Amino acid sequence: MKWHAPLPLFFLLLVGGATEKSSPFTICAFNVQNFNSSKASNYRVKHILTQVVSRCSICLLQEVKDPDAIKSLVSALNRYDDYKYESVSSGPLGNSPSNMEQYVFIYRKKLVKVKSTHQYRKTQSFVREPFVVQFHCEKTAVQDFVLVPLRSEPSQAVQEIDRLYDVYSEVVHLWN
Repeated sequence: MKWHAPLPLFFLLLVGGATEKSSPFTICAFNVQNFNSSKASNYRVKHILTQVVSRCSICLLQEVKDPDAIKSLVSALNRYDDYKYESVSSGPLGNSPSNMEQYVFIYRKKLVKVKSTHQYRKTQSFVREPFVVQFHCEKTAVQDFVLVPLRSEPSQAVQEIDRLYDVYSEVVHLWN
């Protein structure tokens, strides 16, 4: 199985403030490249994804093509370890009906709560509009925080990163 994707393919961010006796609070992102039911039914792929996602308090999956594949992965995660997981997904994103995908956050249910979501909808601004999720965690120094994923085409990256300020402004206005 090949994993070629624009950087960052996988990154791990430790968020300060986790209690000393608990495991560290981690946020990660993974481009699962055309994740669909076929990939989700492949034992080896599902096992690797289960291992990767289970290391994170919150995990963003990019290039999800099929919501049923996420249900299968979350079910596998809930059997894998002592944590219980849930997911929150964007709507379908992309320029053409044949190439739609979603952003999906999978998170540990007892540790993190989703407070609010917002799908940015100015389609002329992004190839895949950002999906904004506000989370709450009692175990971190910053208890309320927002994550905004963006998977950009290399040719559009600079313009789309510049446009994230518009997303920020809209979210501040909505949630202020």
